[in-house]
Amino acid sequence: MPLKSHSSRTEKGPGFFSREELRLENADEPWTEEDFNKALDMHICATSSPKQIGLRFGRSEDSIKRGILALCKNERGLLERYQPKGRTSRRGAPFNQTEQNLIARHAEFGFPTEWTAKLLCREANEIRRDSEGEAKVSRMREVAPLSDLCWAHAYLIHSARRQLISAQAFETMVAEEREFGGAVGLLPAKFSNVVTDYPAHIRSLAYYLLFKDQQKKGKWNADDFPLDWKPK
Repeated sequence: MPLKSHSSRTEKGPGFFSREELRLENADEPWTEEDFNKALDMHICATSSPKQIGLRFGRSEDSIKRGILALCKNERGLLERYQPKGRTSRRGAPFNQTEQNLIARHAEFGFPTEWTAKLLCREANEIRRDSEGEAKVSRMREVAPLSDLCWAHAYLIHSARRQLISAQAFETMVAEEREFGGAVGLLPAKFSNVVTDYPAHIRSLAYYLLFKDQQKKGKWNADDFPLDWKPK
């Protein structure tokens, strides 16, 4: 019995179904803006794999990867022109692995931070590294545990209205403590702006950090301290 030619064998797809039988419903249809943004959300938020996204929208895994990759690499100026509509805001959320990978690749490509920010639905200052603020936090860790520093800076930002580090450096510090810190459950989902919600030792640490910052700048002034700083 003669063997079938190679060309006849390749007419069948995986599992010996015909290519027509394997054809996906929307594989060749142009994306609607709404569906593409939904698929992009599923990818950026890391809630679904390309295969799962493909099943959701009736497309192949490869076509999902190609579409997202074309945007992420700014092929034909796609990312430069892209404007997110109906997307889920990621502002203030911890960075997942997908986002971290995208940020790293965009840095390699030399893309403007604003392009990355609109793709991730974040503020640009969340993505820019605050080297000075991170260095400040590193020095502060020599005098207090990171969980206490999170609380002290939260008090200064939300209650005392005295900010020593950028919002990005603060969020990075809190995210690190939540993910890697040993004091699980000590940090709330949202910090309060009520003075009495911060224990006395936290406020004392905050005052010390504020004093050291003013001392370093050579402009120590007790009037710049929060009204509740003096001992009762």
